[in-house]
Amino acid sequence: MCDTVLAFGENDSSYLECPTRMAFDNLPADVQGQLSNGVVAETYSMALGPNGSYVWCYKHKTTGKTMMATNGIPDSLKEWIWKKDAGGAFERTFQKIRVSLHPNGTSFYAVDGVAHQWNGLQDPLSAELTGLIKDGQFTDTPRIVTFGVGADYLVITHGGKGFWRLDGHRELREVLDQWRKERVLGQITNLALSPFKPEVSAILAETGLMIVSGLPDRTKQPVDLLVEATKADTARIREQREQAEYEQAAAKIRSNQRKIDLLNMATAQADAQTRRNMESSAFMDSIGTRCNRCYGPYCTCSYRY
Repeated sequence: MCDTVLAFGENDSSYLECPTRMAFDNLPADVQGQLSNGVVAETYSMALGPNGSYVWCYKHKTTGKTMMATNGIPDSLKEWIWKKDAGGAFERTFQKIRVSLHPNGTSFYAVDGVAHQWNGLQDPLSAELTGLIKDGQFTDTPRIVTFGVGADYLVITHGGKGFWRLDGHRELREVLDQWRKERVLGQITNLALSPFKPEVSAILAETGLMIVSGLPDRTKQPVDLLVEATKADTARIREQREQAEYEQAAAKIRSNQRKIDLLNMATAQADAQTRRNMESSAFMDSIGTRCNRCYGPYCTCSYRY
């Protein structure tokens, strides 16, 4: 699977990244500045909210350190992200944090690979998320959670289930409704809606096909280049995975063959020893009778009994 980051914000702001390319436009000034200055090696996650709010985790190109930056987010989310244990260490693994910010500025959904946290979500979304929980644990963990315009939302689980409200993203809704009937939602590896502008979205399939809709014309060239790079990255990663699987299988075959060879060798040695023992016994039997002439053992003359 090709890891990607997809985020849309106010004023046609956007951030798209695949392993070998990024495309961004009109982001909050401090984020845009650092990206433009080339100090960012890789973005692990980005969420864009109203009034310039964001959650951004990235790898610094020079220091190699993981950096977490937040601005204008709800207090409860801020406390959750920056929470420390009794020893003063951060409880969250920043690289694994994924956040979706609601356009109302107070609601959110967040996960760090282990813990899930949400606040201010209304029904039916809240009820649907709660319905996935039994005895305090998810029976089917949400894999993608993204907010659209107004009350729109979309959730896809690891088990391939999906539920959504997409009044402001009708074209996407028609596609997803069909895919749900065909039970192929599990083939979607990433999807993001714009919480601020109807019909703005990006969807990535496991084949590497990415469709980005609704962005301004000024972003067409960098986004098109990113779409092609994503397809190439997916093919390369798939080839590497298949090669690794082939080498692993070949190594297993060689190991099994080695075991068979050793077993055959041991069997052959045992058979040879058995033959030698039998031949020795037969020889002893043939010469072992005392001679009638000299009464000596192992005589080979013709006077044996």
